Amino acid sequence: MRISGQYFLVECLGGIAFALCSACFGSGESGFLSLKGWIAFVYMGILTVVAFIDWNTKIIYDRFHIFIALLGIAAIWVFPEHDLTERLVGAVIVSIPMLLLALLIPGAFGGGDIKLMAASGWLLGWRAMLPAIFIGILSGGIYCIWMLARKKMTRKDRFAFGPFLAIGLAASFLYGEQMLNWYLSVWQM
Repeated sequence: MRISGQYFLVECLGGIAFALCSACFGSGESGFLSLKGWIAFVYMGILTVVAFIDWNTKIIYDRFHIFIALLGIAAIWVFPEHDLTERLVGAVIVSIPMLLLALLIPGAFGGGDIKLMAASGWLLGWRAMLPAIFIGILSGGIYCIWMLARKKMTRKDRFAFGPFLAIGLAASFLYGEQMLNWYLSVWQM
């Protein structure tokens, strides 16, 4: 039986995610990951699965949005620095504009992408969502330009946007507020 190369890639990404979560959130009493680190690591795992499934099928299943929303509920106590207002704004700040665009331009975004951003906004808060969507759109745009230049895609083709959102969300979970603060400091000069 032949094993897909994706398994190796997923395992490598899991190791990288664990190392980043440990570096960002430190270790707990056991010397392993802190509770914040565990939530981050589980979220990274969900994003990895979402990215690969969406890449292969162009579907993001609702169960992943539910898992992320449940992590968001747990994060209320684990990340008290993000209050409920910040989480509620995070849930709508990106997902509502995406929904409006999808209604105005059929096929602009899939429902799974919109729900992924809403659930992730609930978990991360609005400050992390702004860099997340920026990174997602930028990386997705670079991919499209590359595919168009290689004539592997036409302007009418659809592609899985979830992997690019997952990249932005993962980066924002770890460094989103720092990225936003850096960006705002550049414009305050």
